[in-house]
Amino acid sequence: MYFISRLELGGRLAKFVSGLRGSDPIVVPLKESSLCTAIGIATEIRGWIYPLLTEPVSLPGDPRTIGVINQDGTLCYNPEFSTYDIEELQMEFRSPIEEASRQAYSRLNSRTGTYGTLDKHVLRGRTVILCDDIIRDQVELEAATELLKPIATQKIIGLAGNITPNTSDALMLETQESKFMDVVEYLFDDDHYFGQRDSYTLPEQRQLAMNITHYWK
Repeated sequence: MYFISRLELGGRLAKFVSGLRGSDPIVVPLKESSLCTAIGIATEIRGWIYPLLTEPVSLPGDPRTIGVINQDGTLCYNPEFSTYDIEELQMEFRSPIEEASRQAYSRLNSRTGTYGTLDKHVLRGRTVILCDDIIRDQVELEAATELLKPIATQKIIGLAGNITPNTSDALMLETQESKFMDVVEYLFDDDHYFGQRDSYTLPEQRQLAMNITHYWK
């Protein structure tokens, strides 16, 4: 499915959760490139935004992303790897993985500061909306699941634009309710599905996300 823009997609996704308006839900974009989608949702339902920040981890000479570091400093392995694959990686490349993870966490901390202080405990007792525009794999979802694991939320909802079949199944398993615009077997580059570029630069999106209450409808 094609969309006018990420903001427009956010407005369309917000219609699935319009009943949450006024209940202080928290919208969690699974990656920074979906901030505009999160802003579109939060603006419509008077929700807050808590950005999920991750940094990919890979090994020199290996094009695969073996996982991502989340805001807790936890390495979340790519769910596409089997348990056997992960055990083999850990046995053969423990030191390189630890060093790559350390560097990724350092890069992540430099980005986290742009949002001020992020405290995941604000999610406790709230309805959390995991959202993304285009989801092709499960690695960011794995990071979100790991972050939310110790948090007693009221409810977790998943919203997405285009999503692959395996990832849609995973999102439905990790949430109490999920809505997608389209389930697509093969996906092009994310920007392919939007007629317009994002209306705001990334620094502007970060400011909007942190001051979203000024733009509630």
